[in-house]
Amino acid sequence: MSSQHQYMSANSSSSSRVGDIEHISHLSEHIGSLCLSSEYSDVTLIVEGQRIPAHKVILAASSDYFRALLYGGMREANQAEVELQAPLLAFKALLRYVYSGKYFF
Repeated sequence: MSSQHQYMSANSSSSSRVGDIEHISHLSEHIGSLCLSSEYSDVTLIVEGQRIPAHKVILAASSDYFRALLYGGMREANQAEVELQAPLLAFKALLRYVYSGKYFF
């Protein structure tokens, strides 16, 4: 392999990784912005009487519990609204972590 070809391969690989990182960062920011947003929402979670818009695919990708609840054989898989028994503040913190990967109240 010529030295020019090796340089081009190494350079392409580096720029490809930078592009991948930028793409992942952009995707992560967009997913984070969907937390507690009705934009593209396909399920409403009801916690302590409060209606919280959510996105089944994001929840299911992040949690075996939500995957089973929303896509498994449970009745909630076919419901537009799902009531959950959890403290509201803790549940919102969990959602923020699921959507952004960041833990804060």
